[in-house]
Amino acid sequence: DEQAFRQLHLAMTDALDPKAAPQNYYAFYPYKNDGGYLTALVTTCQQQIQKLPSYQLVQSDTLRLAQLYSELQIYKHLDLSIREHKMVTWIDRHRNHYPQITGWEFAAATGSTLGMFMLCAAASDKTLTASTTTKISTAYFPWISGLHILLDYFIDAAEDQAGGDLNFVTYYSDETQMLSRLTLFTKQALLQTESLPQPSFHKIVVQGLLAMYLSDPKTKSPKEGSIKRMLLKTAGATTIFLYALCKLLRFKKAL
Repeated sequence: DEQAFRQLHLAMTDALDPKAAPQNYYAFYPYKNDGGYLTALVTTCQQQIQKLPSYQLVQSDTLRLAQLYSELQIYKHLDLSIREHKMVTWIDRHRNHYPQITGWEFAAATGSTLGMFMLCAAASDKTLTASTTTKISTAYFPWISGLHILLDYFIDAAEDQAGGDLNFVTYYSDETQMLSRLTLFTKQALLQTESLPQPSFHKIVVQGLLAMYLSDPKTKSPKEGSIKRMLLKTAGATTIFLYALCKLLRFKKAL
């Protein structure tokens, strides 16, 4: 139910707004008794972000990403009969702001919380500037966030199709387009890290995403395997090393 999901996800944006008063997040939801957990979680988040010396610089961007994330969750979990129409209508309201990516790639990028986490981490620096905040926002959305979720959907594509679940990579016309677009996101995500403070940290985030997802056993089929090899080649030696490390950790049941 759209109304129930929308009300429930107000908790996410309220948690990132120190001035927001807690609401009845379960007002339209069939399950209501959580023992006060969600309200306490919102209040705790509000208290903690107020301790970040530069939160005022990141608040608007963080709230924007949280709003987009919430909207995705609202629409993607609607009944199958209306889900795609609602998704397309929502995407069309935003896609002109991101001409380099498709509507479904935009939707994928909204599903990552990495940008929000990074902005909150940056807000712990009292010397943070508005310029750096903008650079972080631009790097993480849509490129790094998009790569994150596209990789997640890439490894789950067959499973999601079998279960009737929404999967954004299935909207690519064929494997050639899928490889082309995933390669673009890989290159852009790595490129974006170079403009950020401590670029090596952000680069290892991107490389780690590629290594972790592409080492998943679900990528063993010929189709996924071919795309995986090309993406690892594009990402370079460090990513290949991390990929091998992830494979070892998976073998030892540690990942």
